[in-house]
Amino acid sequence: MTQLDTKQINTLEELFKVLDQNEVVYDKAIITKAYDFAKKIHQNQKRLSGDSIETHLLTVASFVAQIHLDQTSIISALLHDSIDKGTATLDQIDELFGTEVAYIVSGLTDIRKISKKYSKENDNEEFKNFIFNTSEDLRIIIIRLCEKLHNIMTINSLPAETQQIAAEKILNIYAPIAQYLGLGFLQRNLEDSAFKITKPDYYDFIEKSVDNLYKSQEFSIENFEKDMMSLLEQYQINPIAFYGREKGIYSIYRKIKSKYLQGKSLFDYKFTELKDVFAFRIILSTVEQCYIALGVLHSKFPYSKEDFRDYISNPKENGYKSIHTVLEYNETLIEIQIRTQEMHEFNEYGPASHIAYKLKKSKGEEFTWTKDLASWKEKDNVSKEDFKIKVFKESIFVFTPKGLVIKLPQGATPLDFAFRIHTNIGLCYRGALVNGKMVPMDYKLNTGDVVEIKITKNLNVTRDWLKNCVSPETKRRIRRALRNL
Repeated sequence: MTQLDTKQINTLEELFKVLDQNEVVYDKAIITKAYDFAKKIHQNQKRLSGDSIETHLLTVASFVAQIHLDQTSIISALLHDSIDKGTATLDQIDELFGTEVAYIVSGLTDIRKISKKYSKENDNEEFKNFIFNTSEDLRIIIIRLCEKLHNIMTINSLPAETQQIAAEKILNIYAPIAQYLGLGFLQRNLEDSAFKITKPDYYDFIEKSVDNLYKSQEFSIENFEKDMMSLLEQYQINPIAFYGREKGIYSIYRKIKSKYLQGKSLFDYKFTELKDVFAFRIILSTVEQCYIALGVLHSKFPYSKEDFRDYISNPKENGYKSIHTVLEYNETLIEIQIRTQEMHEFNEYGPASHIAYKLKKSKGEEFTWTKDLASWKEKDNVSKEDFKIKVFKESIFVFTPKGLVIKLPQGATPLDFAFRIHTNIGLCYRGALVNGKMVPMDYKLNTGDVVEIKITKNLNVTRDWLKNCVSPETKRRIRRALRNL
């Protein structure tokens, strides 16, 4: 599958058809049990879009299935609203479907609560980090992304302002998380669905311009594919797959904005200048074949040296591997991506590809995720530990009373928090409320705490404060204040 099938799923039988396309084996009896339980505890609830909540649950589960995640993930997707919007308890889910499902559903409920605290004043990067830090299981984040995708696709009935806020959240937080995880086709759908809301005029203009470009260019996809396949066969290269891909509207906009506009209006842009509207992928069996194919193409066609990228020898931080080159074919610029099947699965589905297919590491070649983000074990069977996230554990993330996320080092105290807000607040520190209760100055804060600082009118700093903080920056500011005094 090269694109996510985003159609709504209305029945359990439709979901099973999606599951049947996977190599993963599912116990349909347990999935049926989860669906029946979800129907019962939601009691025919309707979403604001007018759809039944069952349709939402089934569609989210179908997105999760298309990423080839495991049975636990499918069940968790069907139950993801069961505590927050249904009548279920965590104990019920634990008893009926196991602790692992209960843990994921609980994590999804927590993320939803966190999102409600989110303020526009937040640093988006810190908020993304906060989501990672509060989700030890990778599946929690992936199901959340699938949930957000269906939400943004069915948001038309809500007020325009609500749609704008939701779409901006997608573009600033959730789509970058999908990119960070290497979930390429989830990222494209999130971005385009949100961009259509935030800038509908731009979206329509780019969509029509690209469509007109396809029609106006004397370029035949069929002839190009035939010529490419014939050329590769001459060198005994037999691709597993060779196909054109559709570039996302938001991705095109972002590229035009960063490289070509230079202060000009988008509506004046000539799309004939864009180099990768026509894009193809060549999927091969081995890395050696990738480089042979590259050599063949570069020897037969003019190519853009400035647009050549070798992400096989120099992978991106999120583990993405592929060779990118731009060829000139019959006066048309075409982007070609060359990669192996394993690379392609990883680039599209991120670490989920390793979980689903239990891929073994090839000798001398390791498909890793972002450094220190996850630890993939070389096993015949996938265990809970394979889904563990180990990122940002040196940090905690706490809230101001207004919902601003503050990043602090592990072991930080209310005093560190006060100085992180502002030096003068720190110097006038009198006490702190954490989750509504007074705490001592040396209290160790935890991720998710809501912290309110009480201050005096005058400076209150003493040398003992140095014992009640961990941040080097806090200590530096205290020492400077003491010297001044």
